[in-house]
Amino acid sequence: MKKICFLIICLSIFLQLSAKKSIIKGSSQEYAEQTLYLLKFSDLITMTEELIDSAIVDKNGLFEFSTEIDQATTVFINLGVYRGFITIEPEVNYEILLPKRKEKSMEDFLNPYFKRQEFYFTIKNTISNDLNSYLYKFDIMYNKALYNIFRTSYARYKKSKIDSIIAIVDSNFMDYKNTYFINYKEYSYATLRTTAYMRDKEDICNTYFKNKDILYDNPAYMNLFNETFYKCFTSNSSLIDWNVVRVAIAKESLSTIDNSMALKDIFAHEDFRHLVIIKGLYDLFYSDTVNKDNVLAILDSLQSTTSITNRKIINNFWNKATKLMVEKEVPFFELPDKNGKLLNIKEMQGSFIYLNFYHPQSYVCKRQIELLKALFSYKIDLLKIVTIFVGEDIQEMEKFMEKYDCDWTFLFYDKNMQLLEDYKVVVYPTYYLINPEGKLISSPAKTPEEDFEYEYNNNYMEWKREQLKKTKDGKMLGP
Repeated sequence: MKKICFLIICLSIFLQLSAKKSIIKGSSQEYAEQTLYLLKFSDLITMTEELIDSAIVDKNGLFEFSTEIDQATTVFINLGVYRGFITIEPEVNYEILLPKRKEKSMEDFLNPYFKRQEFYFTIKNTISNDLNSYLYKFDIMYNKALYNIFRTSYARYKKSKIDSIIAIVDSNFMDYKNTYFINYKEYSYATLRTTAYMRDKEDICNTYFKNKDILYDNPAYMNLFNETFYKCFTSNSSLIDWNVVRVAIAKESLSTIDNSMALKDIFAHEDFRHLVIIKGLYDLFYSDTVNKDNVLAILDSLQSTTSITNRKIINNFWNKATKLMVEKEVPFFELPDKNGKLLNIKEMQGSFIYLNFYHPQSYVCKRQIELLKALFSYKIDLLKIVTIFVGEDIQEMEKFMEKYDCDWTFLFYDKNMQLLEDYKVVVYPTYYLINPEGKLISSPAKTPEEDFEYEYNNNYMEWKREQLKKTKDGKMLGP
C-alpha cells in the first residue's frame, strides 16, 4: 500500500498547483474559545472524513477557515448535535451563520445510533449567482417530487408523468449554467427516474454512466452510482456474474473479475470498471460472507493498475478495513493517567492488554466494573487491564476509581474523538485484547460477563506455544 500513499501525495501536489484559495468565516459568541474543524468526505463510497482546516473561535466569537480548491467542493462542520454543509467554489469567500449551540446530551453520547441533524449553512454575505442558494432551492423542489412518488403508487408515475415533473422543476433553473449544478440536477433527475419507473440496471448504466465522465465529488452522481451498484458482487446482481466473482475471490484473482466485466460494453471504460470493482468489494467485505483477506488481496492488486483517484478510495477502504482486524497493530494513542502522566500503547507492550472503554453514566459499565475488579484481583499471568475513561475530566475519573475501588491503569480519553473513531467505540463498554507484540487478537474481545478468562487462557496458551517454537530458533520474543 506504500505505492498508494506515494501516488496520493503526487496527486495532492498537482492539485495544490492548480488550486485557488477560498475563505469561510463567521462570528458567534456562543462558540468562543472552541476549536472548529472544517471537513469533507474524502470519497463518497467509504465516506471517510478528511480534515481540511481548523480554527479557534476567539473571545469575540470570530473564526476563519482557509482552503485551496480547484473545483466546487462540499464541506461541513460538526457542531454538537448538528452538521452544517456548504459547497464552496475557488476564489469565493463566504461568511456563514452558525446555529444556536447545542451539545450532545448524555443520551446522545451513549446512543450508538445517534446521527447529527444536517442542514445547509446560511450565507450572510451577498455572492453573485451563489451555487448554494441554487442547490438549496433545487433540493426543496426535488425532495417534494420524490416524496410524492414515495407516498403514492409507483404505477401512477409513468415515464411521461415523471418527465413532466422534471420539466416543471427544471424550468426554474434554466438560466443557471454552473457545471457542478447542471450535473447535480441531471443525476438527481436520474435518481427520480430510477425510483419511479427505470428498473433495468443495464439500461441505467447505458444512459447515465457509459462514456461519461466520472464525477467522484458530485453527491448526486455518486448517489446514483452507489444505488445502482449496491451489492453488485452478489448472487442477486443482474450486472455481474456471481459465479465469476466467487471464483475470483477464492483465487484472489483480480484479472478474473476484471476480464469478465470488460467483455460488457457498459464496463469498457477501465477507470469506471475499476470503480465498480471497488464498490463491489467494499460491500462484499462488510457482508461477512467471504474471506476478508482474499478481498484485500484483490484490492491490493487493483491499486497498482488503476487511476490515482481510484487509488485514493482504495487507500481509504484499506485503512478502514484493516484498522481493527485481528493480527493487525492497534491504533496508537497517548493519554494521561490520574496524575496527568502520559502513557502510550507502545510502552505497554510485553504483556497482554485487556483494553476497555468505559463511560461513567453507562449502566452496563457500572455493572461490569465489579467483574473487572474481580478479574484484576486474580493477578492473571501476563495480563494487564487498561481502562480508557470517557468522561468529563480527570477529576471525575479519580472519583469513579475511588467509588469502585479500581486499582489498575485508568487513562483519561482527553476529549480525543479520533481515538474513539479509531477504536470504533459506539457502545459502552467496548473491549479489545492485545497481545504482547501490540497486535489485536480479539476484536472485539469478550466482556467479563462472557467468560473472558476462558478466551484469554486459550490465547495465552497459543502465544506460549509460539514462543517455545521461536526459542528453538533462538528468536524468543516477549518477557
